Amino acid sequence: MSAAPLGWGLVAATSVLTGGALCRSVGAHRLRARVRSRIDAGSPAKAAPGAAPAVLTRLLHDAAVPIDARRVLTFAPVVVVGSVIVGTLLGGPAVGTVAATTTVLGPLGVLWACRHRRSVLADRALPAHLDAVARALRGGASLRLAVIDAAGSVRGSALGDRAELLAHRLTAGSPFEQAVAEFGRGSPLRALVAQALGLASAVGGAPAAVVDGVADTVRERAELAAEARALAAQAQASAVVVALAPVGFSVLAAATDPRVGGFLSTPVGVSCLLAGLLLDAAGAWWMHRQIRGVA
Repeated sequence: MSAAPLGWGLVAATSVLTGGALCRSVGAHRLRARVRSRIDAGSPAKAAPGAAPAVLTRLLHDAAVPIDARRVLTFAPVVVVGSVIVGTLLGGPAVGTVAATTTVLGPLGVLWACRHRRSVLADRALPAHLDAVARALRGGASLRLAVIDAAGSVRGSALGDRAELLAHRLTAGSPFEQAVAEFGRGSPLRALVAQALGLASAVGGAPAAVVDGVADTVRERAELAAEARALAAQAQASAVVVALAPVGFSVLAAATDPRVGGFLSTPVGVSCLLAGLLLDAAGAWWMHRQIRGVA
């Protein structure tokens, strides 16, 4: 079998698979909409058969991307098919296959690289939460009631869910130290806040002064972390350019020079292209680790 029919066969297979996934995703979305419209609002919610994968949902949540994973799965096949068609028209079947692979893996890689964004945004909202706790304490509230009331000060932010969960646990009667310890997991700054609140609860005295001191410390550390990320922004931009430049150059060369497109349609060309993509991905991962270690 020659290389050209093999490449077109790969493109056709990719188009069929993505088209089938698109039909299935759209059908499942419409079915879920009809089912949800018939379910009573008071009945407990059940997981839909075509629910979004937990990995994608978790990545979107951790990256603080306000998009429903099911909506992403509904429109992703359209984007993949479009990239296959455009890539094939520009550079042949091999470029179309690479375009489809990049379309799928590229956004996933960006989400994985931004998986700590929600935690960073939650740390930035900590001073406002602590200021609200201190105001309630000065108003005469107990430490438990002050923490419960302060949850509304960060509602809608990245810290809102954690603050609401902490308030719910305290309202339900959970031990204060245990509840704030759960609140402090996943971030050194939140762990510091949890330790300070637990110490203020155990020692007593003037908890408002303790909360004010912790708020100042958290604010200073958050500002230092933001400054470090700003200084590392240039290195991050350079890493993105270095990682994407080979891919862009390959697509441009295949679109402008028929000899490059013909070479990429051969088994040797496909092997070289895949090897280059793997090495480029490895280099991008290594640069990300180095920059993150500094920032």
